[in-house]
Amino acid sequence: MSDVLLSEKVARAGLWMFTLRFLSRGLGFVRTIILARLLMPADFGLIAIALLAIFTLESLSLTGFQPALIQKKGCTRTQLDTAWTFQGIRGVVLFLILFLFAPQISRFFNMPDLDPLLKVVALSVILTGFRNIGIVFFQKEMKFDKHFKYELSGSLIDLIISITCAFLFRNVWAIVWGGLAGNITRFVISYRLSDYRPRLAMDRTVLWDLFSFGKWVLGAGIIYSLLSQVDSFTIGKLLGATDLGYYQIAALISFLPSSEIATVLSQITFPAYSAIRDDTHRLKVAYLDVLKFTTLLSIPLGVIIFVLAPEFILLFLGKQWLPVIACIQILVFSGISMSIATTTMPIYSARGRPKFETYLQFCNLMILVISIYPLTKLYGINGTAAAVLAGHLTLTVLSLYTTVKLIDGRFLALAKVLMPPLISATLMGLVTFILKETTVDYTAPVQFIFLIGAALVTYVTSILITDKIAGYGVIDLLKGKWKVIFKDSIVKT
Repeated sequence: MSDVLLSEKVARAGLWMFTLRFLSRGLGFVRTIILARLLMPADFGLIAIALLAIFTLESLSLTGFQPALIQKKGCTRTQLDTAWTFQGIRGVVLFLILFLFAPQISRFFNMPDLDPLLKVVALSVILTGFRNIGIVFFQKEMKFDKHFKYELSGSLIDLIISITCAFLFRNVWAIVWGGLAGNITRFVISYRLSDYRPRLAMDRTVLWDLFSFGKWVLGAGIIYSLLSQVDSFTIGKLLGATDLGYYQIAALISFLPSSEIATVLSQITFPAYSAIRDDTHRLKVAYLDVLKFTTLLSIPLGVIIFVLAPEFILLFLGKQWLPVIACIQILVFSGISMSIATTTMPIYSARGRPKFETYLQFCNLMILVISIYPLTKLYGINGTAAAVLAGHLTLTVLSLYTTVKLIDGRFLALAKVLMPPLISATLMGLVTFILKETTVDYTAPVQFIFLIGAALVTYVTSILITDKIAGYGVIDLLKGKWKVIFKDSIVKT
């Protein structure tokens, strides 16, 4: 692939993926706000337990075939068909396990209504297993316009069905039918958008070759499963469905802006990094630009959520959700931390070092496991949030250190990237807090809009001053409209 072509593909991929995540998560956020008004916190807790069981089983049996196929220079029909067949069989097996053990899971959490929910939600595992393996080329070849249609169609159907059922039934089944309808839609669309038609095949040599890369994805998947579910498991078991519902909403709000930015960049940069993985200098320049873009957006978004969490909850969700405010304000720093750590993971995979991610996530897990039970017992969902934050901060420090060593970088260059948005966002937070305390005469919606506008003006002004004085490079980054992220990395050295 030529340098110019790589740059153009990265630029197009960035545009498509940011548009997708903005619309998809925006629709999901609207869906959550409407459902939060119509349903009870315990309903969100019930569906969280059902998804916890499914996600845990899926993560414990991750194949890692998709990233393996993306990382390879080329894919044969035998490789694709073997991966599709294996994942389909895995989906059927997982469904049967979930269906048969649903009563036991329900009794363990002392939630009788969980049994039928889990059996219906488990159908999504089969749909995911047999979706068209050809969608791997959407990411491998950076055809994110097709990925956009694939993901957004499911989100739209989920939104329509969930809200309709919520008005009709006013119970947790609205979330269940919406999610299932969304997965059915993605299954159908995967075969409409990709011309590839998978066939049943099982080549042992190919399977072992794919698993040799995917085994580290499996290891990371097991750790990710524990990391992402141990908090919900602990709250569900110790505190019950209502507190778990509170925590789920707090996590959604806290992680939505920060983590989504990093997730989009990870999907884009993994294939791009893979294309230049043998040139350490180009990787270094590209990574620092990606980190700059990530922190430029994620840090101020996190700070503004911290400052305006009380106003947001009252305005959009209602008084019944007030217990989530403190939890949001703790978890938002986890969101910022994770957005930074996530930028490092594509580097490990692109350089053929996926085990690094596994090791680092294991450290994160150990911190969480040691602290979550006592903190949850003492402080409820706020203690759970504190345990999650401790693990994420540890992960971020270790991942930045490892990445700098891997790309032969310098810690001073890292500090130059991180400090401007940290300082500007802190200033923005202080100004917004002072204004919030002195604008009590405004109505809630007007005050909220005013504070958001003031925060934006403060942050942009501070960043532009930093750019002018210290040469931060934000103007060049924004003018490039994504191409600048890999501009230096595509110049031959």
